[in-house]
Amino acid sequence: MAWQGVAWQGSRGERWRREAWLGAAVEARRDVARQGTARSTLFKRERNEKLAQAERETTIDLQPIKRSIIPVEIVGVTPLIPHKWSEKAKRLMREAQSGVKTKAARDPKVPQEEAEASLYRLPDGTPGMPSTAFKAAMVGAVRLFQGLTMVQAKSSLFVLGEGPDQLVRIDAGDLILREDTPRNANGNADLRYRYALWPWTAVLEIEYLESFISESSVVALLDAAGDGGVGDWRPSAPKSHTGTFGRFRVKALTA
Repeated sequence: MAWQGVAWQGSRGERWRREAWLGAAVEARRDVARQGTARSTLFKRERNEKLAQAERETTIDLQPIKRSIIPVEIVGVTPLIPHKWSEKAKRLMREAQSGVKTKAARDPKVPQEEAEASLYRLPDGTPGMPSTAFKAAMVGAVRLFQGLTMVQAKSSLFVLGEGPDQLVRIDAGDLILREDTPRNANGNADLRYRYALWPWTAVLEIEYLESFISESSVVALLDAAGDGGVGDWRPSAPKSHTGTFGRFRVKALTA
């Protein structure tokens, strides 16, 4: 029966070898798993460090916006016709909007009084124009240039004025009484009396963002705005195809 013992020992040895091999394989897989876990941990650590570094490098650091104010003298090319809402016109509008149904008698027109009521005046009596009129002209002139939008111009350019109405002081030569015949909303013609200022000049105080637009660009934009004009019957008036009044040029560019 010796051969049976040898066979049995051989079988047992084979089983031991197989178990040893399986154990080594399991341990090898564990080593691979541990190495994979270590690599994954290292990768995550490196990734987190890179993200942290990128976040530090892209941290927003806002600096104060630099503003500048420049005085620019303009010279009228055509007469300027201011048009301020008179107190009478505003009173009639308030009554109509508050439900008051009173039809006031039509007062006789007094040309000088009506023309004077249409003027903007500073506290010292000097004629003026709303600073917003000049800013609107500058914003409209953006259409003539590339590289600047009207939205950008609205928030980066400001024309400074005086007093609660923010008026720009107008140095006018003569007040010329005009009698014009515009049409009312119902289509009927009416007589209107306005003063035209001629000749006229003004010094505009313009505030701008120097980190966004240069001083020379501001001056060029203002000069182009003069083609659209300000006041009544200006070239850029929405409902006028024949306007020529209120035009101006920058004096430094006309010298």
